[in-house]
Amino acid sequence: ELHYQQSLIALSFGIGNVGSGVQWHLHGPGFSETIHGRKHWVLYPPENRPNYNLDYASRHWMEYTYQSLKNWTTDDFEREHQNHEQFLKQWRRRSLDSSSDRKQAASYSMDESKGPSTKKPWECTINAGEMLYFPDQWHHATINLSPYTVFVSSFTSEHED
Repeated sequence: ELHYQQSLIALSFGIGNVGSGVQWHLHGPGFSETIHGRKHWVLYPPENRPNYNLDYASRHWMEYTYQSLKNWTTDDFEREHQNHEQFLKQWRRRSLDSSSDRKQAASYSMDESKGPSTKKPWECTINAGEMLYFPDQWHHATINLSPYTVFVSSFTSEHED
């Protein structure tokens, strides 16, 4: 029983200097805690996607791409709320017994024809002793803000085969 429970979680530990971070990516849900320093997070829900180039670090994205993105208006928030509700309905209607099923369901909601989001991502900075939950299949990237940042992340895998 204990072995089964331990297999549901994967742990990651890291140390990074100021300006380092993790480029845009997505995966299953999890938590990240900053042990020392500060880490800035940028996130998009599954139905949105960021515009990025894998050849560049997250710092490059923050310094160049981020600056050209627009702020959210009240209408944008309402429209995104409706879009996310539709996404969740599609997500729940599908048989999501495996990670491939979940990824396929997510792809139905990510309209490639609309292109990358022109709006700024959801963002926050977590300080030492603070934790962030990142939902399943949310695009996210990080950048370390302190001379050195120490973090630990846990990823749940209960939804995978």
